Amino acid sequence: MPVGLEGYCPVTLTERGVWVEGRAQWGVRHRGRTYLFASESQQKSFLADPDRFAPALSGDDPVLAFDAGKSTPGQRRYGVTYQSRMYLFSSTHTRDAFAANPQRYTAGAMVAENHNPADAATRSVVR
Repeated sequence: MPVGLEGYCPVTLTERGVWVEGRAQWGVRHRGRTYLFASESQQKSFLADPDRFAPALSGDDPVLAFDAGKSTPGQRRYGVTYQSRMYLFSSTHTRDAFAANPQRYTAGAMVAENHNPADAATRSVVR
């Protein structure tokens, strides 16, 4: 299973805006990615609300997903936070397309992820 956020802790990033490398012992699988955390505390925060911390579309580029039907991993160097949610892009070109019409892609991501808090427990598995 691919590692999400290039192995950095999504909770530390979301809560403190700092890129901290995660550790395998605190790994969690969620929506097709393995996320690593700096500590057990961050892991527990993630498990309580994984979609709050995980990038939209599991880190796939939303522009390519919706405009070209491609599942292409985004890179953190092209990431943005929009309305408290992280979006990753594979290039400056797709990031710029998102910036020109973010509602198009954020609405699509919400539908694709089928946000239903009752389903959260079935989407995460501690490793």
